[in-house]
Amino acid sequence: MLRPLGISCLVLLAACVVPQESSTPIEAEATATELPAVPAEPTRFLPDAWSSQAPWDFEQSVARLVPGTWSIEDRTTLGSALKRPDQVSIRAAVLLGFGGIDSAHVILSYLEERIEEPAREADAAEVVATRALARFPEDSIRERLRLLAVGGIPHPDLEIRTECACVALEMGERQVIPFLLRVLHAGTPAQLTDPIDWSPKQTLAWSKGRAAASLSRVAGVPNEFQADGPWAAQNAQAQALAEALAQGPQGASSKRNENGQKAGN
Repeated sequence: MLRPLGISCLVLLAACVVPQESSTPIEAEATATELPAVPAEPTRFLPDAWSSQAPWDFEQSVARLVPGTWSIEDRTTLGSALKRPDQVSIRAAVLLGFGGIDSAHVILSYLEERIEEPAREADAAEVVATRALARFPEDSIRERLRLLAVGGIPHPDLEIRTECACVALEMGERQVIPFLLRVLHAGTPAQLTDPIDWSPKQTLAWSKGRAAASLSRVAGVPNEFQADGPWAAQNAQAQALAEALAQGPQGASSKRNENGQKAGN
């Protein structure tokens, strides 16, 4: 699991958007950090105690933030803190997430170092920071995320790679779809015909849940994927998502309406 503060910060990043319907806790984490585009605003500065104040005080200070632009010095400070092996890295990720386009480039530059974390729970800062990039639907950012997900040298950490792919997909980058479907197939008999291209992992539930949530949203269908469900069910749900994505959201919606009418008759 992601570190508890990481999940709290995902929720805090949702402060300036209307919540969307979510069918699972994992999907709620995935949708929580959708933020609006950042308008040009005056430069601001970090509070002195941002890295040391009590967790509750930090959360309250973040809840009062609106997107803006950090000073050059503060962006450098946050970029360095993002690499720390403790919860200060999550705080840095959250604060960068409320920054301007320059903060987005700080996040991407760190992701492009392609550092594989030693444990899954250590991915929290990178996942929070990556999700914040959804606020910047620019072609250059989408392309850098695509390369981190499915380029010649993808990110070596599966959870971070999956988040990069999900954000890129929600920006309109469909080249990541085969990879996200491969994540759903992993650990099931379908992996025999769709082999993984990352180091084997014992725990796949978070990556599968995140991939399914993003694929479902883009396909315009409910997320019914159960990451810990039977293999047959996982593969059937993955196939249904692949078919829905091939139709596109409008086709999937029409199919659901037809099925609903038939059921009603």
